[in-house]
Amino acid sequence: MQHTPTSTSTSTLRRFATAALATSSATLVSHPIDLVKVRLQLQRLPASGFHSSLATAAAVVRAEGAMALYKGLSPALARAVVYGSLRLGLYEPFKQRLQPYAPSTTSAMLAASLLSGGVAAAAANPLEAIKVRMQASSAGARSSLLAAVRRDSAAQLLLAGLGPHLARGAVNTCAQLVSYDWLKHRIVASRWWERRLASSASLLDELLLQVGCALVSGVVTTTVTVPIDLCKTFAMNAASNERPSVLASVRHLVATDGARGLLKSWVPTYARLAPHTLVMFLVYEAANRLLP
Repeated sequence: MQHTPTSTSTSTLRRFATAALATSSATLVSHPIDLVKVRLQLQRLPASGFHSSLATAAAVVRAEGAMALYKGLSPALARAVVYGSLRLGLYEPFKQRLQPYAPSTTSAMLAASLLSGGVAAAAANPLEAIKVRMQASSAGARSSLLAAVRRDSAAQLLLAGLGPHLARGAVNTCAQLVSYDWLKHRIVASRWWERRLASSASLLDELLLQVGCALVSGVVTTTVTVPIDLCKTFAMNAASNERPSVLASVRHLVATDGARGLLKSWVPTYARLAPHTLVMFLVYEAANRLLP
């Protein structure tokens, strides 16, 4: 994600607009898998092992209809605009500001991603809570939306699961953006890439580079964030007087499902994150290249 620094307000607005477009596009692609992930996270593991993502998706379709896989899409898209534009839009400015004070480029990337992810998660928290509650509900979309909003007061909804969501947003952004940015930077700076461009420079090379970095970023992000994402889902779906702390959620997971419970939903999480990361970065980088 290398862009030419500029101080114009047009460039700033463009960066936030392309980030919102990229994240919304990725959300449209990955939302059904996200719903399956939430349903799996709220299930207890069977004695034989992890639940099947396909079996869960099939059960949702049989019981609630095919459109149920898109339940919660409206708050998900609203969240994508807020969360995506802030975390992607703030990452580069934060990185540039922190660069003179950081001991290395990587440390500047880490600090910038943690800051941008935390700010974005705080701003989008109520939308994330509504999305999770709608995805967890077996009621119709309209009924689940009303129930999700009415369950708590405005203040309680604002703070629902805020702690784990902040942690997840910061860690997710750090793992996703830094692993993608760091890997792409290393490959582009390598002699192999220089020789590759000298012999056959093409858009296909750039596309394959982005695809490879995005898929690797998805593996890193999934492995790092699954335990935190589980805690966030539990906290946001619980009633306000029963909302568990992060430690209580971890203890509950280990007590009911064993240590393997901390990686429950790894497969659907990666199945969601891989295309989400891929589409997000492809759209983001293409839009920044094409727009003046």
